[in-house]
Amino acid sequence: MEIEMEKSLLKILLVDDDQDYFVIVQSLLSEIRSSYSYELEWADTYDIALEKVGRNQFDICLFDYFLGERNGLELLREIREKGFTIPVILLTGLGDHKVDLSAMKAGAADFLEKHRLTAPLLERSLRYAAERHKIELKLTHLANYDVLTGLPNRWLLQDRLSQALARARRENCQVAILFLDLDRFKVINDTLGHSAGDLLLRKIAVRLAKGIRECDTIARFGGDEFMAITFLISQAQSAKLAQRILKTLSLPFHLHGQEVFIKVSIGIALYPIDGTDLESLVKCADSAMYQAKSLGGNTYSFFSPEINTHTMEKLIMESKMHRALEREEFLLYFQPQFDIQTGRMCVAEALLRWQPLDGKLVLPAHFIPLLEETGLIIPVGEWVLGSACAQCKAWQEAGMPLFRIGVNISARQLKQEGFVDMVKKILHETGLDPFYLELEITENMIMENILENIELLDKLKGLRIHIAMDDFGTGFSSLKYLKNFPIDRVKIDRSFITHINNDPKDESIVRTIIALAHNLGMKVVAEGVETEEQFDLLTRLESDEVQGYYFGKPVPAEEFVDLFMQY
Repeated sequence: MEIEMEKSLLKILLVDDDQDYFVIVQSLLSEIRSSYSYELEWADTYDIALEKVGRNQFDICLFDYFLGERNGLELLREIREKGFTIPVILLTGLGDHKVDLSAMKAGAADFLEKHRLTAPLLERSLRYAAERHKIELKLTHLANYDVLTGLPNRWLLQDRLSQALARARRENCQVAILFLDLDRFKVINDTLGHSAGDLLLRKIAVRLAKGIRECDTIARFGGDEFMAITFLISQAQSAKLAQRILKTLSLPFHLHGQEVFIKVSIGIALYPIDGTDLESLVKCADSAMYQAKSLGGNTYSFFSPEINTHTMEKLIMESKMHRALEREEFLLYFQPQFDIQTGRMCVAEALLRWQPLDGKLVLPAHFIPLLEETGLIIPVGEWVLGSACAQCKAWQEAGMPLFRIGVNISARQLKQEGFVDMVKKILHETGLDPFYLELEITENMIMENILENIELLDKLKGLRIHIAMDDFGTGFSSLKYLKNFPIDRVKIDRSFITHINNDPKDESIVRTIIALAHNLGMKVVAEGVETEEQFDLLTRLESDEVQGYYFGKPVPAEEFVDLFMQY
């Protein structure tokens, strides 16, 4: 017994002012044997045809060229202008190649001469039109939707936003754009792998899509960024939407058996308050998103002109910094560090300053975070290390007593491939004995990649370089690992020193840190010492070394020599 496969149904709309031809086409369709079954509907006028096409219920249209005062070619052009992509086969009785050519240019899938039409010819044309349309739809989907998440991509997003803005102008209403960026998504990729990261993005997309109205759009903007366009919404309503998104994404995600929590920063821009065109609104939402990140992340922020001003200042500063190194605008200041027992200076810490040719001295807090963010910290950090080592060697050759030169190392430098080789190269080029170089690395930085950092610091110690853990007490050191780090000294953060004379808790913390360090064979440096009372108490608590304004502010190399001569 032969089993008949289920056929795909093609719904066809025939537009012809002659009912007899409807009967002819219906008869031809009944003769066709193919993988399709057919359902034919008839429209006898231009206007009725336009209304039926507008229902979007048909798979293919057959348009007769002659439709009273108007023709099928005009109808084809009009439905294309209205955005309908349904395949259209034009039926002509003319044998006029000019008409045929115009039909193809207007977007017809095929053209057939009515008096020569047969069942096989009609079947071939319908099958070709249907299959070509499937391919076109698939290509359109690939061009407009993100392959990973299935959400609209940034190109379709731009089209949807343009449409939303056009409608908002007509109806004099408001549109909100929400720019979403995942906080620390890279950590998930690095720790759980890219397959887990991809799975997370897909799960996030599902939650976001469920959280918006049908008339709104949620799209993947790129990487770990998403964007929502929501129509007819007030500022208060957009804030509630942002809160709802934050709450939805705060629930745990399960990735390959691992429970993961994420945070997201959201920037919001409103039409027409923050901008009236696509580019400016996206820019404003992006700026607001970075404002949310700067507040610690996992929150939302509305755009404000102040954010724009800050962003512009940041861009100007970044542009200037790119030229600062070649213009020799960076310089080093030095601050002494003293051994309490001997009273001698033991370290000169090199501190980076920036003196633009067209402005005042810029302090580190204002530009070093931007150096880190842009990656400029790599070449600038190498310049700092080279200049500091060269200065220390110059002082030694000038006959000054021997002391170490302290140089701060950033997280980005520490992760730099070939960091140890770079340090070796600088020591070789400057001729400085490695024993007189002390690298300062913050507590949090050391604890980020513990095992890798232990290995790296061991290599540096193998060169006889001194290692200091900076800002000790502000991070989250694990005692399990702290004992394994090849650290020579810990520098107690100034936040514990400022009120040490009148806050028993600070005194207790400092006492504990000193005892811990000594028990681990490390020396202790107290930073931020500004008064004689602080110095006296630290001496009683048996701190080994001190540093701060009480002994000397950071000064240029020339002034540092005069300062040093006092001790």
